[in-house]
Amino acid sequence: MSGNRKVNQLYLSTLVIVLTLGLFSGCSGPVDSDIGTPSIHASMLLDCVGDGTTRVEVQLSAGGASGPDIYLVGGDRLVVAANGESHTLVEDRDWPNIVRYITALDVDDPGAQVAVSFERPNHVPAPDSHVVLPERITIQSPQSNQTFGRGDSITVSWDPSGTSDPMGIQFDVTCRDDGDVSSRFLTYSVADSGTKDYDVDDLLSEWSLGQNANCTAEIILVRSTRGSVSAEYRSGTIAAERRTSVSVGITP
Repeated sequence: MSGNRKVNQLYLSTLVIVLTLGLFSGCSGPVDSDIGTPSIHASMLLDCVGDGTTRVEVQLSAGGASGPDIYLVGGDRLVVAANGESHTLVEDRDWPNIVRYITALDVDDPGAQVAVSFERPNHVPAPDSHVVLPERITIQSPQSNQTFGRGDSITVSWDPSGTSDPMGIQFDVTCRDDGDVSSRFLTYSVADSGTKDYDVDDLLSEWSLGQNANCTAEIILVRSTRGSVSAEYRSGTIAAERRTSVSVGITP
C-alpha cells in the first residue's frame, strides 16, 4: 500500500512538471517588427490623466490580437501628434513577454484630435490612426463623503451628457467588519443619459455584514471615445479615456 502511494506521488509530481513545461513552452516571446504591416494588430489607448497631459500607450502584435507582442527594429517607430506637438513613443517591456510603447502629450483638451503614425522605412507605413479626446466629466451627485445605508439608492449624475458613446461607471467597494476586510470591484456600461441609480443592497449583496461594519465606495466615471485605426493594419483599436471619481460612505 505504501509503495502504491509512492508511485502515485511520483506520477503526480511528474505530471505537474510536464504540464508546467508545456504551459511555458506554449507562451511565445515577442518578435521583431520585420513583418508586413497587413500582418500586424495595433492596440492603442490614450488616457487623459487629469493633470493636463494625455498618456499614450500602443501595443503591436503579430497575426492578430492574441499574437506575440512586437518590438520595433529596422528604423520602425511610432509617433503621436496633436495640436502641433509630436513625440516618438519609447519601448517599455514588462515580464515575461509584454512589449508596449508609451509617451505623454501636453494636450488633454476635449475635442482635440490625436494621430498615431507607424513610420516604416522598409515596409508599408500605417500613417492614419486617430481619435478625438473625450469631454471632461463633472460629477453632480453624490457628494464627496456623503453617507448611504441599506435600502438607499445612490443616484450617480454627471455633466455634460448625451453623447453617443456609453459611460463607464465603476464601484470600488471596501468593507471592514470586526477586523475583516472585504472588497469588490463592479463595472457597468450605461447610456450617456446623465443619471443612473444604484441600490446599496445590490452593491453589498455578496456579503453578510455585522452591525459594526462600515464601508466606503469610490465611484469612478469613465468617458471614452473610439477612433479609427489606419487601414494598413490587419486589425486594431484606438480609444481615448477620461475619468473622475468621488468617494462615499456606506453603513450596512
